[in-house]
Amino acid sequence: MSPNRSYKKISNRMDELEKHLLTYAKNFKIDQLTELFENELMLNENFYQNKILPILTDYEEFSLYDGLANELAWRDFRNDHTEAEMEKIAKEHGGYVGVAMYDYEKKYWDEFDKYGYERLKITNSK
Repeated sequence: MSPNRSYKKISNRMDELEKHLLTYAKNFKIDQLTELFENELMLNENFYQNKILPILTDYEEFSLYDGLANELAWRDFRNDHTEAEMEKIAKEHGGYVGVAMYDYEKKYWDEFDKYGYERLKITNSK
């Protein structure tokens, strides 16, 4: 699944919003967190590298692990259950299959926590 093409447009809009918000930094007495770069007001590089980037990196890693664990768990769940079984499970839990999916996802979370992606392989067998 590839990122949506509209992401670039949204990203550009976020950049515009960031620039707009930075123009108010002085009003909030946080202008020391900004700097001029090629005549454009930007977030201070040191602040970005030491405060913002670590948070973003942690979030991106969590999102990637969470999404991958969920997708792989769904794949395994669908392979292990018939359509009728999945409908029955969903009906028993008010349309929610998360309870039944827990062990499937946990298997991947444990794997990623212990080994990262080291043992993740793609094979051509089917």
